[in-house]
Amino acid sequence: MFKKSLVIIFLAILLFFLPQTIIRIYFNKNIVSSVAAVKNKELAVVFGAKVYSDSTLSPVATQRILAAVELFKEGKINKIFISGTNESNNEVITLKQFAVDHGVPEDKVITDYFGFDTNDACKHFSQLGYKEAIFLTQKFHLPRSLYMCKRQGITGEGVAVNELGLTPLEQVDFFTKFYTRTSRLVRESGLTWSYILGLYDRFSNQAETNEARAKKLLTIIKFVPEKYSASVEYNNEAKIVSQWKSGGEEIIINGGYFNEDHSPSGYLVIDGKRIGDKMFDQDKSGLLIIDDGKILLRDTNIQPVTSTENIYSALQSFPFLIKNSEPAIKTDSGKKARRTAVGIDKNNNVYLIVVNTNISLYEFMNYLLNTRINLSNVLNLDGGPSTGIYANWNDNLLYDSFSPVPSVVRFRPVDSKLETN
Repeated sequence: MFKKSLVIIFLAILLFFLPQTIIRIYFNKNIVSSVAAVKNKELAVVFGAKVYSDSTLSPVATQRILAAVELFKEGKINKIFISGTNESNNEVITLKQFAVDHGVPEDKVITDYFGFDTNDACKHFSQLGYKEAIFLTQKFHLPRSLYMCKRQGITGEGVAVNELGLTPLEQVDFFTKFYTRTSRLVRESGLTWSYILGLYDRFSNQAETNEARAKKLLTIIKFVPEKYSASVEYNNEAKIVSQWKSGGEEIIINGGYFNEDHSPSGYLVIDGKRIGDKMFDQDKSGLLIIDDGKILLRDTNIQPVTSTENIYSALQSFPFLIKNSEPAIKTDSGKKARRTAVGIDKNNNVYLIVVNTNISLYEFMNYLLNTRINLSNVLNLDGGPSTGIYANWNDNLLYDSFSPVPSVVRFRPVDSKLETN
């Protein structure tokens, strides 16, 4: 009976490690341990790794991003794809900044903020349309990475970054080394089995969960450039948002910040007349400009407003949530409120965004990123009790403001069709 039990245990252990052993053998030919051995490719994939609370990189993360920098400088790759998350210590932002600080041009770094796990990274890279890459991670992680990416239709070489000699060797005793290697083997084997059995995405599904929650939480209205005309309006006798309606087809959203007497807190221009002439914190704010009925978002940190500048219609607000397609808020203040924002994508489509529940600006930003809309810039508007949106356009929509607001942005259709997400 005892011998039979030992045999069963042995077979169970053998079965547990079998898939990982097979993919290690199968992909061994695709793994290299020197920069010289790497074949030129358009992109390298850097899998995210731990970043500490003081924004320093863990040894694992350092090896991965240093390998990418080295390959770029040697001309082995033209771009770097960094996949990870920003939910803890701004992992992706920190890795990207490290690459830029070490000589990689910013426009040569592609970021994925939803790479919560290896399969997410492979999946999101495949969505860019590429079919091959160089994969940068530690040797223990490479077989599973290569396997998962191949299942997503991506092939290429894996570089064992820990064997490149880019960082000093860590001196550890025999027992620590044995424990680390054994625990990694067990973990990799377990994750490989879960992937084969279709269980991987059930317990590692944060990207999918966040995307679904973002769609449920956010109300997003899209305007294509030729289909709308916008205007900024102001009335010192403030009204709740729904009271600004004119009776025609339109969508109205609350405007910028204001003082207790309903005067604007910042810069506000209506039809060439300056209603609010004081700019606040230009290094942090943005300007929503109406140009021939179309929305433009201007970063006042880069392009400040001058006293002699002739602007026909605009309002100031802050902060940017997304700037140049990158997250603009680094830390979570924890202050929660209802939220509204205006966003623009690379095709100049405009998005009105409303959250009719209390969240922080940092959470708002992350939910926007999780929508997978390729937003170039998003500027936060006055939130809290001022949050309100009224629509009399196709399907009516109303989240009214709790407080009267003295400024709004009004959108009217030009033979348009409203799109709501």
